[in-house]
Amino acid sequence: MKRIIRINPINIPVQNAPILLEMMDNDLFYIKAKKQLAEQLKDYDQNEFVFYSKSRNKLVNENDRVSKLFLNKDQNEIEFYLTSYLIKQVVFGGQANVGILQQGNNNDNNDNNSRDLENKIQELKLENNKLQNQLKLKQEKIDQQGDNLIQLENYEKQFKKQLKEGEEFRVQMKKKYEDILQVNLQLKNDLKNKEDQIEEFKFQQVTFEAEKKYLQEQNKRENYYSKQSTVENDNQMEEIILELEKFKKMYEKEKFERLKITEILSNIKDVQIQQKNNVFQKLEEINQTRNQTEYDIINLREELKRSVETCRQFKEQTIQQRKEIFHLEDKFKRAQEKNTKLEEELQNKNEEIQKLKKIIEEKQQDIYKQNLLIEKNNHSNNLQETQMHKLTDEISNLKQQLENETKNINKLQLENESKSIEIEKLEKQIKAEIEKLEILKQQFRNQFEKLEKQLETEIEKQKQIEQKKTQLIKRIKENVLRKVKIEKIISCTENLFKNCSKPLEFLKLEGIMISDLIAEVQIIRVDNNKALQSLTNYDDPNIAEFIVMESLGNWEIKKSIAINGDGTKRKGFLMQVMKCEKNLYDNQVFIIKQLEGYEKIVNKFDALYVAQNSLIAKILAEHFQEKIQKASIKPPCKFAYNDPYLLKIDGNYYIAERLIKGNFLKFDQETDIGNYFQAFQIFTYLVTQKMLMVSNIQGNFNGSEYILCDPIISSPEGILGDEDLGEQLIDSLQETNECVKNYLQSLGILHLS
Repeated sequence: MKRIIRINPINIPVQNAPILLEMMDNDLFYIKAKKQLAEQLKDYDQNEFVFYSKSRNKLVNENDRVSKLFLNKDQNEIEFYLTSYLIKQVVFGGQANVGILQQGNNNDNNDNNSRDLENKIQELKLENNKLQNQLKLKQEKIDQQGDNLIQLENYEKQFKKQLKEGEEFRVQMKKKYEDILQVNLQLKNDLKNKEDQIEEFKFQQVTFEAEKKYLQEQNKRENYYSKQSTVENDNQMEEIILELEKFKKMYEKEKFERLKITEILSNIKDVQIQQKNNVFQKLEEINQTRNQTEYDIINLREELKRSVETCRQFKEQTIQQRKEIFHLEDKFKRAQEKNTKLEEELQNKNEEIQKLKKIIEEKQQDIYKQNLLIEKNNHSNNLQETQMHKLTDEISNLKQQLENETKNINKLQLENESKSIEIEKLEKQIKAEIEKLEILKQQFRNQFEKLEKQLETEIEKQKQIEQKKTQLIKRIKENVLRKVKIEKIISCTENLFKNCSKPLEFLKLEGIMISDLIAEVQIIRVDNNKALQSLTNYDDPNIAEFIVMESLGNWEIKKSIAINGDGTKRKGFLMQVMKCEKNLYDNQVFIIKQLEGYEKIVNKFDALYVAQNSLIAKILAEHFQEKIQKASIKPPCKFAYNDPYLLKIDGNYYIAERLIKGNFLKFDQETDIGNYFQAFQIFTYLVTQKMLMVSNIQGNFNGSEYILCDPIISSPEGILGDEDLGEQLIDSLQETNECVKNYLQSLGILHLS
């Protein structure tokens, strides 16, 4: 096991910082540490190194392993001394580390080193005397330096004092400057006040002069026109008073106009700020659209890169195949060259054989001639017989040579045949390989053409998608403009409660037209787990996948013929159950809902489209209340969406909901419950990945909880039918109050922004 050991040097002039060494538990500490420290402390002798383990209270020996020096894994510290330092401590009478020296002496006695230590002690005593003399000299120098230091300290104190005075002076100057600024401001204010006073004094002076003139004129009149009646004087007096009042009004008007001008200027500034904000908002919107288009372009570029990459791979494969073809062609050429060489060799051999045949024929002719001579010379001497024997031997030898040559020729012919067979096989293989390569080439060409076609189709698809997007955006804008003109969507239930005072007793109303019918009834229930998974991941939810139909048998019902609730997009007809199985729903009143364009529905799943909004709202309401129950904040009420019922009457399908007693409420105002439902709306938008939002919160209170009905499901694109309010609704919920934010924060989610 590895261990990092901290070696603490004690009174070693060169090394004050601790030294870290990495060792194994089985390592001999003294030897390894001595080597590593000798590299770092080159000025010191290795024999002077002493290691002391505090945890074991033990001096380290040469045979001590790392594991024996520490009590546990956490203690990894060793003290490091020099023998010269320890001896000095003893010589100078110091008691510190005497135990270490004693342990060192014991270990040295065991190692026969005590004599060396004594010699060192004597040497050190001599050194001590020398050092004491040197110390005295140094002490004198230190005293002189001390005097110099005292002088320097005095100078430093004086300098600090001057600095302090300078800082105080600077602070005072700063204060004075601030006071001057304040005085300057006060003087400016006083000047303004005095200017106002001067204007008032001027006004008073003008009035005083006018009064003075009036008095002078009055005196003159008294002096010169004493005969005239007092009535004329009174009239003149009244005229002067009127002139004074006019003057005062003029002055007040001027003041009022000044104030008005200042207000107009402030209003103009506010308008400019508002226009700037609007411009910034528009710029942000433009940037968002630009970012979206850039993102689409990047995706298209990535797809193009992928297709180019696949094309490049196919090209590389074709190049590889071409290389293999060239390699096989080289092999074929080499085989052909070998074949030609073998044919040449065969031709040479055949020529040699023919030459041998000619020689043999010549020899045979010679033999034939000799035989003739022999026949002529039958009666020759013994020499001729010996020649004859020689000739027969030569003939036999020549025959043998002929046989050997024929055998060799046969062998060469066989080899030639086998090699020609091999060459034919190679030619066939090469042809097969070339055919395969041609097929592969054709395949690669076909694949390349397919990829090019796919690329073209993808580009066309992208263009079509962009066209569809533009069409969608146009349609959404038209839809939103149309809805804005209508101002709001009224549900058939809301219209019913407005127009009919007692809808639960509609059969008692005068002049109501009713038809008696029999309906096959099923209650529509939902598999919450499947539905939530589909809605929260937004996998293009198919309602049929998470719906469970529960049959309630046949009901005898009375249905109103005329429309009772005429909503913006849905019509409502009242219906009362007269008789049903197990009498569970007897005398209960329902509202049958018809969506515009879906008056007569023959297919069951088309009817579910009419109930789609209620089912989605029901699932999300239950999920929201599950979450809020676990949150820190208490909800102000409970709520649920009405269960939809599927009715089959005379081959047509209808959606119905049960009417609830109590006042019909619409939660638009900013009450505690209104804020709670607004938080629910925002929750539905965020939990469905910003794809859906439940709105148009309305319904009745049954005493324990709110039973809601006729929800509207909106999407950012506005593609969920004519009731979809699109981005208009989502934008309207951007600004919320603190109460709504508290509900959202308790759910651990942020607001729309």
